Amino acid sequence: YDANGWYAIVEYTPPASEATLFYRYDERERTLTSAAPAVSETWRRNTFGVAWDVMPMNRLTLQVEDIDNAGSSSTDFGVQWQVSYK
Repeated sequence: YDANGWYAIVEYTPPASEATLFYRYDERERTLTSAAPAVSETWRRNTFGVAWDVMPMNRLTLQVEDIDNAGSSSTDFGVQWQVSYK
């Protein structure tokens, strides 16, 4: 396989807020080079979410992902709790 990809992310934290709104776009193209002719697939994902600092060194993230995987699509939902140790 030969793979190429990129992503971009935009974040916004309103003034005096503990929450950050974000949008992320990912794209990857994968080519099976051993096939004749070569076969390519493109994978794309749009992610919208909010990350909230619920207390010092603890963050809760809620997100929804719209995924297009070479023509088949899905929608995923995610919840993540992060703890930072310093």
